[in-house]
Amino acid sequence: MKKGVTFFFILMLLVSCQGIAPMEKPDNLIPLEKMEDIVYDLTIINAARGYNIQLFSQTGLKPESHIFEKYDIDSLQYATSIVYYSADVEEYKQLIMKVQQRVAGEFKVVDSINKEEKRIKDSIRSARGEKLRKKKDSIIQAKNSAGRVIPKTVIEQ
Repeated sequence: MKKGVTFFFILMLLVSCQGIAPMEKPDNLIPLEKMEDIVYDLTIINAARGYNIQLFSQTGLKPESHIFEKYDIDSLQYATSIVYYSADVEEYKQLIMKVQQRVAGEFKVVDSINKEEKRIKDSIRSARGEKLRKKKDSIIQAKNSAGRVIPKTVIEQ
């Protein structure tokens, strides 16, 4: 009896998977290159929204509508295109990988800018420290050449 029930379920599973038809290409499909740009822009906007969600809620900004205007599409066209591209897993994976590479490139640029800013701040800080050290050294040399004792408060300034 158990073998019969198991066989029946396996048979039903195999038969039910046979009827899935591939998705038809929508009439207003967004080209893949343009879709990559749209997904990239939406990724950046969602990251910004996650960074400061209060700003978006307080101002009532709707950045998605700006993206749709920028690329001259509507939300329905975007939704049908996303569904179409996501039906082909390999193509959708390539699209997402390209977007991730672009975002990673942006991170590299930001990281290099931050490193350069830190290097500049460190060099300014070390230059100031060097200037103060030279000032202290000159005060100490003046004390030694005059042969008199200079108060410690003057040396520390």
